Amino acid sequence: MTEIVLPVSQTNNAPCPGIERLSILGFNASSQADTRPVRIHIHNSLTNVRGNDFTLVKYFANAAERAVAAGTLNPDHTFQFSFSNAGVPREVSRLDDASFEKDRRYIEEFHTVRSLDEIDPDLIFVTGWEPENSAAPTSIENDHRSIAAGEIIAWAEASEVPTVLSCRAAHLGLSNLFENEAEPVLELLPRKLKSITAVDLRDPSAPIVSGLPSQFSMPISRLCGFNQTAMQALIDQGSVDEVAHSPEAGTIIATRDNFIYISGHMECDRASIAGEDARDHERDTLAGKPPELHLGPTRNFDPADQQPRWEQDGLVIGGNILALAAEHAEARRQDVPATQAYVAPGLAL
Repeated sequence: MTEIVLPVSQTNNAPCPGIERLSILGFNASSQADTRPVRIHIHNSLTNVRGNDFTLVKYFANAAERAVAAGTLNPDHTFQFSFSNAGVPREVSRLDDASFEKDRRYIEEFHTVRSLDEIDPDLIFVTGWEPENSAAPTSIENDHRSIAAGEIIAWAEASEVPTVLSCRAAHLGLSNLFENEAEPVLELLPRKLKSITAVDLRDPSAPIVSGLPSQFSMPISRLCGFNQTAMQALIDQGSVDEVAHSPEAGTIIATRDNFIYISGHMECDRASIAGEDARDHERDTLAGKPPELHLGPTRNFDPADQQPRWEQDGLVIGGNILALAAEHAEARRQDVPATQAYVAPGLAL
């Protein structure tokens, strides 16, 4: 059975809050495996850190279940998750005081302060984040979350560990490749783009899209996007491989060496899309915007559809990410003596 290992408290060894909910999903929340687990490190730059940590772990747990059923993932794997973040300043957090304080305590207990060298991950996943300066959302390199994500990207570049950069993190990672400074890296969209967008495969041989049809769908939500002219120049010169493209939103998935850049949100499910729509409606209402200027619901999202194909497409990508991590771990495991036991943090064997 696939096992998911979450952190225990750094102060009192208490279990991570997501463990009970994972158990409800049918996954073991801890492991007594005697081999090194597959280590996945999530750097979460979003607000509502607790909720988003669990959203991602739940996504990967469901993706693992689907991949095992499809025969594309070994069911005996143990996936161990660790978390870090750059910290969300109170002045840019949109959480109320009580929620912000809960997040702060959760981060102190369950987010690691260890270096990536110590964590020794088999795969890194870096989330995006909302622009701190809503008046200048295309300015990406100077806020503190960009700096923290940039340090992780630099470490991954040197270590060659598989790394998935999502949304704004993908924008940051690819912006380092643009050499023509006269061409803006990002461009501001006329209004926030929220859609379950149709995506065309450009390179079906890429492992990240293995098992997907030639056209699939993915949620997107963004205030700005890549200048597609500049992006096409990167593709033409061979700096990146464009794996998937949306007529509506441009490049959705690209790869380069050990990096996977995903500008959409394959981890979203129906509940998260509905939640974002409700949040945007509340923000527009509190801002006093007339109804005609509200962002409105996500396009192509049908709340009544209980089994949307786009959710399954997202889980396929998640399973491919886990398979990539497992492949990397297996390649490294050859150097670990078979008698060397692994003990999950907080467990006594």
